[in-house]
Amino acid sequence: MDAPTEQHYGYQLSRSSGLRSGVLYPILQRLLNEGWLIDGWEQIDPALEKRPARRYYTLTEAGMRELGALAKPQIAPAPTQAPARFA
Repeated sequence: MDAPTEQHYGYQLSRSSGLRSGVLYPILQRLLNEGWLIDGWEQIDPALEKRPARRYYTLTEAGMRELGALAKPQIAPAPTQAPARFA
């Protein structure tokens, strides 16, 4: 996502990630349980909108911190000794 601090709807997340709903929604639920996401419902006027309200997800501070740590490149430690040479 280009704007991680904004609200994102499940369908939008599914389209941008390429994940099917059966894969995405359990992941979202785990992230909610861990406190990495908060959710809510879109406020719509049912008389004007001919669709149900959408559930949205927003990263929490903890989520941004944890996911940011996961996204950092992992640097392998330098070897402590030279690799053995094969003849």
